[in-house]
Amino acid sequence: MTNAAPAETAQPRIRVMLVDDSAVVRVFLVRILESDPAIEIVATCSNGQTAVIQIGRCKPDVVILDIEMPVMDGLTALPKLLAADPGARRGALCRRPRRLRRRRHRRIAA
Repeated sequence: MTNAAPAETAQPRIRVMLVDDSAVVRVFLVRILESDPAIEIVATCSNGQTAVIQIGRCKPDVVILDIEMPVMDGLTALPKLLAADPGARRGALCRRPRRLRRRRHRRIAA
C-alpha cells in the first residue's frame, strides 16, 4: 500500500477575450487577469470588427468589451459576437461610455 496522493485533475481555465481600443487598458487588464491562474487570455482586440473575426478561432468563455471604439463599437459587435457561436455560454462586460465617465469626473471636480 502506498501513500501517494491521487493525481489532481486540472480545472479548465476561463478563456477571456479583451476588446478595447485603448492599448493601455488592454495591457492593464491583461496583467490583472493573468495574475489569476484560473484565467487565460485567448485574444485581445482593438475594435469590435476584429473581435467578430477572432471569436470563432479563440472561442472565449467571457468577452470584456468596450462600448465606444472605432471601426465597430461594442454595442454593434455584441450581438454579432453572441451569434458567432449560439451554443456557447458566454458572458460580456461593457465599460461605461467615455462621455458618461467625463460627466462624472466633471461633477466630482466641481
